[in-house]
Amino acid sequence: MLIGLDMGELAFHGGMWRWGAAPDSPAVRLASLIKSRGAALDTLQMETLRRMVRPLCEPHAVITQLLAAATHQVRLTPRESEVLDLLCTGLSAAVISRRLGLSPRTVTKHQERLYRKLGTSDRLNTVLRAKALGIA
Repeated sequence: MLIGLDMGELAFHGGMWRWGAAPDSPAVRLASLIKSRGAALDTLQMETLRRMVRPLCEPHAVITQLLAAATHQVRLTPRESEVLDLLCTGLSAAVISRRLGLSPRTVTKHQERLYRKLGTSDRLNTVLRAKALGIA
């Protein structure tokens, strides 16, 4: 990845030197591209992009905004949040059912709803996605 003077400019603001994006720099164009196509990317792709563009402040800020917006789109019930928290600790559905006083079938149904809401298909990816979204 090319990082040089064309990627931004060094400016003195508020008594400090700061590196920022130059108008129409590749970083600003990349941020615009990410913003326009960000809705089509899943969380894993966004996290990978975030790591790749960390040195570039404009694209990094856009990715952070998109991930924050995704967090607000996931609406969990209080019981789903409880089940998710216990899933994140590695407990089985049987143990979760005993802890919450629910039947194992009810816990399984909550898990299925979590998978659907988070766009995952198994426990591990559900936990990873929830952590990436900041809801677990």
